[in-house]
Formats: sequence, C-alpha cells, structure tokens
Amino acid sequence: MTSKGFRQVSLIFAFLLFLISSSAASIEITSTGNWSVTIDSSNLINGAGSDLNSTYESTTYQVSLTISSTSGSWRVDVRKANTNWHTDLHLWVRRTGDGSGGSVSNGTVYQELTGTDQPFFTGSDNVSGITLQLKLSGMSVQVPPDTYTATIYYTVVDI
Repeated sequence: MTSKGFRQVSLIFAFLLFLISSSAASIEITSTGNWSVTIDSSNLINGAGSDLNSTYESTTYQVSLTISSTSGSWRVDVRKANTNWHTDLHLWVRRTGDGSGGSVSNGTVYQELTGTDQPFFTGSDNVSGITLQLKLSGMSVQVPPDTYTATIYYTVVDI
C-alpha cells in the first residue's frame, strides 16, 4: 500500500447526556466536548508498506462533565452505542480531573467502553469541570477505510 493510494479513515465520537430522576429530586449531568481523529498515511509507522499506529489518545481534557442539582452521593455509568464500528477497534475512557466543588473518586484508569452501562466513577454534591480523556486502540491497515462513529452515554445515578 503506498501513501498515494492510501484512503483516509475518520473516527468521530459524539457525547450525550442523560437526566436521571429520583422521587425526591432530579440530578443533572451535562457533557461538553467531542473527539474526531483522522487516520491517514501520515500515521504509518515506517512509511509506505508499514502498519498504522495502533493507539490514539485525545487530550486529557477532551470531555468535561458537570453534575448538578444534587446534595448527595451519585455514580456515573458509561456505555457506547456504535453507529458504524469495526470489531477490531476499541474505545476507552478515563477521568483525568476532579473538577471543582463536591468530590469525585475512581475512574482514573482507562476503562473499555461496551454496549452495556458500567460504573465509571462516584462522587457527591455538585461538581463542575470533571475532565475525561479518550483512547482508541486496535487500528491497523487491516481495518478498512471508512468513517467509524460511536456515541458515548454518561448516566448519573443517585446512590
């Protein structure tokens, strides 16, 4: 495969938020940020005829979450929904910042996203500016060129 004939692979990630209600009050979660990475011939390890870098990371502050309308403990769950995805690709997320106000714990080690809600991190009270980083792994020249997209869902749960 020459760099001249190399087709571009684009990855686009969208972020959504959920509002979860309890009988007493409604906790709100707001997500800002998205990540798009274009993988092309410039990502070949040793130029034409070599494989692609297999892993790509966003900035450490790519996504920011805010938890509001609470004065108690909560948990953030995370999952992804594939729009167009290749089975060799894996998407990961980790918490890189505590934000301000309240408190947060856990979630600082990369966690692979699946189609099932899984606990991500916990906290208490209102917290703004919790930063997250994303990682994509499994890329190679064996993954056909296409635009691959997934949506990440963050759900806050009153605990």
